This record gives sequence, structure tokens and C-alpha cells, in this order.
Amino acid sequence: ILDRYHLNKYVLKATGHYPKQRSNLWLGLNQAKIKWVRSTFKILSKEAKNEEQKERVKEARNYIYSNWAGIENYANDPNAQGCSAEGHVSHVLASRMSSRPLSWSEDGADRMARLRVFKYNGGKKDDLFKLYEHKEKEKRIKMRTEKIIDHRKTLFPVAKETVPALRKGKVSGLQRAIKSLAF
Repeated sequence: ILDRYHLNKYVLKATGHYPKQRSNLWLGLNQAKIKWVRSTFKILSKEAKNEEQKERVKEARNYIYSNWAGIENYANDPNAQGCSAEGHVSHVLASRMSSRPLSWSEDGADRMARLRVFKYNGGKKDDLFKLYEHKEKEKRIKMRTEKIIDHRKTLFPVAKETVPALRKGKVSGLQRAIKSLAF
């Protein structure tokens, strides 16, 4: 589906010298009637007074024709709705990440972008803390699971060998009991 922002940009470009044809062009686009759009472009080309205006009409016509399938999809799909993605990207992300940039590591940029989206989606500080606690809990569970699954690692840390009997001698039940307590 062709976004209306860019379509409007090219409609304005094509009809800048002859605004009376703007509604005709929109009528053809909204109903996905290619013949109507072609006839409107013919009128716009005839009314162009100089090369610059002709070039603008030609550029807009090429853009619209090359995106005709997206225009038809928008006109024929009853569920198609407009989207303000570019405005949101500019307002929410680019204002902090690129328009007035600061220095970011890759990880920091990712986190800042996620925080800004969370904020603009109506997220509250309490929700953020709950989410953080949930993620930390998942992380701890994952680490424990990996330690259990990976046979080269042990679930418990190596005992501090402060008791000499733990370093030598025959392995017995008593030695295992003392070693388990010697952390």
C-alpha cells in the first residue's frame, strides 16, 4: 500500500502550477481510475508554462505510475488505513538519535530507541520497572538452565580449599559433606 504522505507530496508537485486540477487528480487516485489520472496528467502537462513545471509533472507522473499497484491496493482494500510512520520516526527517534545526535554505542542507541518508543506509546515508569524485573528474572533462570545443561560447568562454585583434608586423601562421604559446606 502506497503511503499517503509521499503520494500527497507528488500530487502537490504535479499540481503546483495548476491547483484547480488537484481535486481531479485526487479523485482519480482515490478511486484508482488510471484513465482519469492519465487525462489529468495530460491537462497538467499542457498547462505547464516552462521546462521546470513540465519536469515536475513528469517526475510526479512517473512516481504515481510506478506505484500504481500500491494505489490500487489502498483504494480497493476496505481495511487500508493511513499511517504516520515517517512523522513518528522523525518526532520520536530522529529528534534524539540523528537530527540532534549525541554519541551512542550500538547497544546504547538500541536501548535509547526502545525507551523513547516505550515512552511515546504511553509506558509508565512502574511498567518499566516491572518489565526490567521480569527480564532480570528470565535472565537468571536462563543462566541457571545453561549451567545445568552444560556439563563442563557446575551449578555450584568450586569450594575454597581451606581445609587440608579436602585437598588430599581418599574421597569419602565425610569429605563430600565437608566440601559441600566449605564455600
